[in-house]
Amino acid sequence: MEHDYTCLLGIYDTSGEGHITIDEFAVFVDDANNDTIDWASCAGEEDEDVTPTPDEDGTDDQDEIDNNDNAITNQEDFDNWAWTRDVPENDVLNCGFDIRNEWHNGYYLWAGQNCEIYDLWVRIYVPQDAWENRKIWETSDMQCLEEECDGDECNALFKITPANPRLGIAFDGQGEEVNFRFETERWAPCVDEMTE
Repeated sequence: MEHDYTCLLGIYDTSGEGHITIDEFAVFVDDANNDTIDWASCAGEEDEDVTPTPDEDGTDDQDEIDNNDNAITNQEDFDNWAWTRDVPENDVLNCGFDIRNEWHNGYYLWAGQNCEIYDLWVRIYVPQDAWENRKIWETSDMQCLEEECDGDECNALFKITPANPRLGIAFDGQGEEVNFRFETERWAPCVDEMTE
């Protein structure tokens, strides 16, 4: 007979909190040392019929993993991916900035800020081949202020504002890795723009 954490939780979670507290764990250790764990109370769990039943389409009732649930296949999907990401909250500072490089069958660069009163200018450096030949999507509302290539890499200056706080650029997964670096050029108040 096999026993797992769920079985032990049923026996020793006497507080009903959904986890074993330190005091409950001490009782478990004492029972384990004395070989007095009531394994019989778990026996009923094994009698359940867990045989999956086929659906109309011939598959079983168990949740199927769909690796394409979050597949990005068009500009709208990409915009949604970029716009729904959050900048982690910060208890110390009023404004935060985050930048990430994620893999989604390609290299996806994301940057965002969460400041309501400042604009952010950030310069991103990307290998020139990736910038010129492998870029597949950019967030449709991004503000690229300037861009320049020097033979090895390209750099682009973006303005990320409270009204437009997310930036995304997607590169295909073919060829070399797309590593990037960035510089935060400046933060500046945008209160004037907000009151216009």
